[in-house]
Amino acid sequence: MNKMMLAVAVTAAFSAIAMAQTKAQTACPVMGEPLGKNPIAVKYSGKNKAYAGKSVKVCCQGCVDGVKKDQDKIFKKVVGK
Repeated sequence: MNKMMLAVAVTAAFSAIAMAQTKAQTACPVMGEPLGKNPIAVKYSGKNKAYAGKSVKVCCQGCVDGVKKDQDKIFKKVVGK
């Protein structure tokens, strides 16, 4: 029983740490403006495996094009790594 409780406690601790490290994105990484009520999610389509399956939010369609022009730079800015 004690091993099970320890496993649950460790899992909960790691989950709390992961959640604390994740920041909610509030600004457009292209323009620097607040995202507003209807942000557009842009999924990474480059070759860097660190960003595979991730997406960033932008404020408008023009910024979608900005992300696509330099995905690695924008994703590094938002996601890190």
